[in-house]
Amino acid sequence: MDSAAGLSVSNSEIVTSEPHSEFVNSLSTEQSYFHARWKKNARFLYDLLATHVLPWPSLTVQWFPDIERLPQKNCLRQRLLYGTHTPPDVKNHVDLANFELTDISSMTLDPSKHYDEDAGELGGYRTEQVCRFHPTQQMRHQGDVNRARYMPQNPDIIATMSSGGETFVFDRTKHTLVPGSECSPNIHFLNGHTEEGYGLAWNRLREGLLLTAANDGKVCEWDMENYTRSSHSVSPVRVFSKHKAAVNDVEYHPQHVNVYATASDDGDCSICDTRTESQTVGKITFTDSVRDGLPYAVAHHPVQATVIAIGTERCISLYDYRDTSRPLRVVCMDAASLGPVDSLPSQITYPLGATSLAWSAFDSNRLYSACQSICSVWNFSLEEQPLQFVHAGHKAEVSDLSVSLHEPDLVASVSQDNELHIWKPSTNILHPQK
Repeated sequence: MDSAAGLSVSNSEIVTSEPHSEFVNSLSTEQSYFHARWKKNARFLYDLLATHVLPWPSLTVQWFPDIERLPQKNCLRQRLLYGTHTPPDVKNHVDLANFELTDISSMTLDPSKHYDEDAGELGGYRTEQVCRFHPTQQMRHQGDVNRARYMPQNPDIIATMSSGGETFVFDRTKHTLVPGSECSPNIHFLNGHTEEGYGLAWNRLREGLLLTAANDGKVCEWDMENYTRSSHSVSPVRVFSKHKAAVNDVEYHPQHVNVYATASDDGDCSICDTRTESQTVGKITFTDSVRDGLPYAVAHHPVQATVIAIGTERCISLYDYRDTSRPLRVVCMDAASLGPVDSLPSQITYPLGATSLAWSAFDSNRLYSACQSICSVWNFSLEEQPLQFVHAGHKAEVSDLSVSLHEPDLVASVSQDNELHIWKPSTNILHPQK
C-alpha cells in the first residue's frame, strides 16, 4: 500500500491474478500513456485510493448501510455487496466483503524519506496498512449477477437480477459463508420478465416492495408480503409495459411510496404512480438520440422532492417533475476535455454522460456518475462548471458505482476488467476553502 503525508493511496495486493490482461493489451498508446500519467499523479488527487483485482468481473456494487468501529485496529469496517459475471462453464455467486479503513489522521509518514529512484517519484510505503479488503460470504447464483441490492429496512435481505431475466431474493443469514453447489434463493420471483435486465430498486418507505426492469420493456413491482413458505415463489403485483424498448433503470421516489421513475431505450423517462390506472403521470422524452443519447440512469434528488437526475451516454440532465418540457440544467459530452496529453498531439475527451448515478448522502448538491471508463463528481451548486473531479483509474467500462453512507465522498466502482476501486477525492479539490 502506497501512502503519502496527508494522503493514503493504497493498492490492494490480496489478489495477484490478472484475468483482465486482455483489456490492458487492447489499450491504445494514447490511453496507456494517459493511464500511466494518472497513476503517477494519483497520490496528489486522492485522500484514499485502493484497487483490487476480483477473480471475475462484477456488474454491480453497493455499500451496506452499517459501519463497525474497531478500536483495537484503529480502523472502521464497512461492508460491500457485489457479484460475478463468469463464462457459461463457471458458476456465479453473490459476494459480500469487508473493507477496513485505518484512521488516516493517525499516520505520520514523511514522503521525503521514501523516494523511489527507479520510478523517479515519491512512494513505495509499506510501514502501515491503510486499508484491507476481505471477502466474507458467497451465495450461489443462477446466471450472471446483473444487479444486487439490499433491502433498506433489513440489509440481510438481498435481491438480484440475473442474466436469465429472473429475480432472486436471498436472506444471507440463512446461507453458509461458502457457496453451495446450486442456487438456493429464499424467494424466487416468477412470471415477470422474459429477458435479462439491470433495473432493480427497493422501496425505501415500505418494506418488501421491489421494482425490476428488463430488456423486454417491462417494469414489474413485487411485494414480499405475497411470499408463502409452501411455494417459495412470488408473482408480480403489477406490470408496467408502456415502454417500446429495453428499460435500463428504475427507482422509487425516496419521499413518495407510490411514485417511481424509469429510463428506457425508447428515449422516454416515465414518471409513474401506482395509484393511477395508467400508472404514467409524466414523461421526459429525449427526441434526438444522436445529440442527447438514450436514457440509462435515473436518480431522485435526496432533498428536493420534485427534482430528478437523468443520465444518458452523452449528457446529465436535471428535471423538475412540475415542468418536464425543459431541463433545469444539462451538461453534455462536448462540454470539456482533458486537453493535450504531454507530447501526444491529440486530445482525450472524456464522457460527461452517465450510465450510473448516485447522489451524496452528505451534500445534496453533489452527484456521482459513471460513463464508459470514467467516474465523475459534480457539484451543482457551482453555476459555471459543476464538474469537480474525474476518476480516470479504470481501464475498462465502469459497470456500477456506489457512495458510502458513512464516509463523505468515499466511492466504490467496478469495471469490466475485474477491477474494484475504492476512492475518495482529495479534500483540497472538492473543498478548496477548507
